[in-house]
Amino acid sequence: MSRRVTPVAQEKHETSKKARRKAELSKKLALPLTLEESGPPRFYQNLMIVGGVFLALAILWGSITEIKELARAEGEVTPAGRVQLVQHLEGGIVSEVLVSEGELVEKDQPLARLQPIAAEGDLGQLTSRQVALQLKIERLSADVEARPMDPALEELDPNLYGNELAILDASLTAADRQRQGFLARIEQRKSDIDSLSDQRASLKEQVELMLEQVNLRGGLLEKGLVSRIAYLETKRTYEQTRVQLISTAGNLAATRESLREEEAGLEELDATLINDALSERSTATAELDETASAIRKLTDRVDRLTVFAPVRGIVQDLPAKTIGEVIEPGGLVAQVVPMDDELVAEVRVLPTDIGHIQIGDPAKVKITTYDTARFGDINGEVRRISASTFRDEQDEPYYKVIIALSKAHVGLGAIQHSILPGMVVNAEIITGSKSLVRYLLKPVFRSLDIAFTER
Repeated sequence: MSRRVTPVAQEKHETSKKARRKAELSKKLALPLTLEESGPPRFYQNLMIVGGVFLALAILWGSITEIKELARAEGEVTPAGRVQLVQHLEGGIVSEVLVSEGELVEKDQPLARLQPIAAEGDLGQLTSRQVALQLKIERLSADVEARPMDPALEELDPNLYGNELAILDASLTAADRQRQGFLARIEQRKSDIDSLSDQRASLKEQVELMLEQVNLRGGLLEKGLVSRIAYLETKRTYEQTRVQLISTAGNLAATRESLREEEAGLEELDATLINDALSERSTATAELDETASAIRKLTDRVDRLTVFAPVRGIVQDLPAKTIGEVIEPGGLVAQVVPMDDELVAEVRVLPTDIGHIQIGDPAKVKITTYDTARFGDINGEVRRISASTFRDEQDEPYYKVIIALSKAHVGLGAIQHSILPGMVVNAEIITGSKSLVRYLLKPVFRSLDIAFTER
């Protein structure tokens, strides 16, 4: 059975609904006034405080936090000194290759040998020539100084020593023979002088006696006591004796002159023998000096037939790798990268970055061969910047920058790996820094920098 609603009840119901809507509207209109009078809730207050503090700390952190400005470059590890180029002065034919590319060699370790060809034979001939000249000089010195040869020199070469000794004996015999000839003639001249002197003295006495007889018979002839024939006979005998005296005196003078000539000839013989020996010794000495110089040069050449490593390092290149290859005079035998020299990183920097890089700038160098996350990087410092650009394989310009490395290995503790020349590196050169705030506000600062300016 349905319920009937009276008009009075319906009117009351409508009135009640209107009253409720009016009350709700009044509450909504009064809410802002209530909030303004009572203030925000505490949760929102705390949230605003925390947000403000965080913003202030963020600004402070951004002001003191520095962002590094980097110039990145690639390159390789190289020794601070140059790669050693091992060359051969005379060149030759390779007879033996003793190392291989990439091998670590010690200083003075043999790298290769060349065929001796005629060098060793020439050296032997020159050495024999040197010994012969030494013995010849000793023989001539013994001749000049009138002494025997030094027997200790026989050890140099017994055969040559015997030959020189025989030559000395023959020379002394010939000289003695010539000297004896002069001495014999000198003795003969002296004997002749003695004989002529005696003969002259005798003739002189005879001349004096005959002159006295002539004078006596001349007086007797005037008195008529002797005949004129007897007088003339006595005078003829006197004249003959006087002529003999004059002739003997002339022969005596000639013999004395001949004696002086023979004595001078003996002195000249001795002087000539000595001068000839001295001249020959001087020539031999000059030849010995030339031979010694040639031996030194040839010895150096023979020694250079074996090519040695100039430093401790790694063989980078061997142009002559097989036996029989010909090396030109002054040609390259090997390239050795020094290991004991300081290692540096040689990197290529773009022209757009080079203006920010200065000598002394710090750098971080990463060796691509090793895991940087595991072994870390190496601190470095810019040591040298090229004065101008170079060109790479793509004809792109770049500057060459040398970075000194703080150590020659990567890793810590027992796990360390050595850095070797030729390893590829990535370098980050620290060219400056700026705060995080300035970095974030870079567009604003840039706008301020160009503000209030015109072209």
